[in-house]
Amino acid sequence: MFEIIREKKKVLLFVLLALVIPPFIVVGAWDQFSPNREPVVASVDGVDIYKRNWENVHQEFVTNFKNRVGNNIPDEMLNSDEVKRATLDNMINQFILQKVVSTSRIGVSDSDVKTIILGIPEFHDEKGVFNLDQAKKVLGRQGMSTVDFENRLKADLSLALIPEILNASNFVPRTIVRKLARAENEKRTFGVKLFSPLSYKNKVKVMDTEVKNFFDDNGSRFVIPATYDIDFIVLEGDDGVDEIGNLLYEENSSLDPVAEKFNLKVQRITRLDLNAPAIGGGKLNNNALRALNDAKFRSELFSDDFLIENYNTELIQVAKGLHIAANLVKQHEAVPMQFDVVKDQIKSEILLQKMNKVAKEEADTFFEEVNADSKLKKSLRKVVLPFRSNQDQNSDQYSQLLRQFKGELFSHELEINQGTVLSLGPSGAALVFFLSSELEEASSKRVVESLENIFGIFNSAETDLVVKAWLRDYEEQMKVDRYLKVLLTDSAIAQ
Repeated sequence: MFEIIREKKKVLLFVLLALVIPPFIVVGAWDQFSPNREPVVASVDGVDIYKRNWENVHQEFVTNFKNRVGNNIPDEMLNSDEVKRATLDNMINQFILQKVVSTSRIGVSDSDVKTIILGIPEFHDEKGVFNLDQAKKVLGRQGMSTVDFENRLKADLSLALIPEILNASNFVPRTIVRKLARAENEKRTFGVKLFSPLSYKNKVKVMDTEVKNFFDDNGSRFVIPATYDIDFIVLEGDDGVDEIGNLLYEENSSLDPVAEKFNLKVQRITRLDLNAPAIGGGKLNNNALRALNDAKFRSELFSDDFLIENYNTELIQVAKGLHIAANLVKQHEAVPMQFDVVKDQIKSEILLQKMNKVAKEEADTFFEEVNADSKLKKSLRKVVLPFRSNQDQNSDQYSQLLRQFKGELFSHELEINQGTVLSLGPSGAALVFFLSSELEEASSKRVVESLENIFGIFNSAETDLVVKAWLRDYEEQMKVDRYLKVLLTDSAIAQ
């Protein structure tokens, strides 16, 4: 099939790449390991899911999630009981879908598979045209042949058809969509009074003993973080990627062998904080900075292999034609700050906390007064806030402030003439009363423009509910057992 694509170069645009992997399907990890004597975490229609299989799937999820959002997410959150059960449920759902696809003979045509392959950017050459050699190179780095990829892709597309089939049977009431479109264009008028902490500066004091106690109790906050001197190489282009990657692994304690063999420049950045962006001081070009600040590359720098064993990182692909690898040169330990250096900062922080506390108390007191005497609402500043922020481009500071609490202020639970006190963090507090609401006519231009978007959201939510209900119904027709005690016991998952 790949050979046919190279010959025809025909792009079919009617199939979306987004259909390849539905969000509730875990692809490819289940069949990588099938032990005979392993703890079983679930059984689906007589087929066991071994704990090691599930660990592979779960760890793949954890790794991919960290690559997307960074390493600051606590491991205990990603390895919580709830997340573990969710990844197991995904595996069970995948089995049910595969069973239905197999027994119902649901499949996709070769032309659909061609369309998807043609649309994968990683398979394109510099001109944006599908290139067979490029595709083989990309798949080879993942340990897959073109035949393996085609089979996997066809299976994934077949699984994706089920939500599409169920979606075709959905019925979205027009009246509900129109009401939601009107609600999206609602404008609410609020009465607002701000309580700035700076207004209460003369009402609070900070003692020297408070400052010292705060420093002693929060010593971990007043530390200059560890920094690192790092050597790195940047590869611009895809030539020699596999050979460079292999040599980095074989000569894993230095970048010099790779640099010498492939004529690459070893660059160095000093005093890099792994949780802060690299700047380079004008000595590094844009591609080097882009690679150094890439989330996937940064995740590699947190690994024990890099920080403790002092191994090279893998050759990380930052973007098409841009790769980076690094080696640790030196670690500069974290340094505690001296009290005299930070005491003024601490005093200011405690002072602000106390002023904020007074501001909040004043806001609560005035809130009670307004509730007792509605005439006081006339003293509040009127602010008109649209639900769609782009309706009011020249909004004042009051509108900008309230927009941060749009979810709460446009809640159906907040009724007219009800109020609340909003905490503004270091900016004090705000008293807000809901005074009135305005809904546009169903035939207005803005409401009509919102209909398509609302319909899409509503339809997507309906599809999600239908698919979940459908999976539950099918699960009841099969014998499905979950062994949660086995699942939730300590395992060999890498943190």
